[in-house]
Amino acid sequence: MTDVVNDPRPVLALAEANEMLGDPDRHIRLITDGTATGAAVSTIRVRLNAGDVGAQPHRHRACTELFYVLSGHARILAGDETLQVSCGDQVVVPPGLDHAFAAAPGSSCELYVVFTPGID
Repeated sequence: MTDVVNDPRPVLALAEANEMLGDPDRHIRLITDGTATGAAVSTIRVRLNAGDVGAQPHRHRACTELFYVLSGHARILAGDETLQVSCGDQVVVPPGLDHAFAAAPGSSCELYVVFTPGID
């Protein structure tokens, strides 16, 4: 992982420059990555159709992951808990905790996901 760099300049991420990741049906857009922010933060925006899986169970060794629900309903697995979340809800998953996320059955969702420190 890259060391965090203290750079006083802002990072502008223009919508038209966002990179699509993975399967285009899941609409995962990379907004900023660790390279752009000196490893301070990475962000993605995820749009899932009803019942779609955003990520299978996994963990980040040194990274906190924050999920903010922009619209719809989602399920977030965090450790042994499955959390049912809706528009305006937020979940913070600490480093080392197994987690996964998906749109809730019968509902699409849109999530803003923040990783800190940032990942490439």
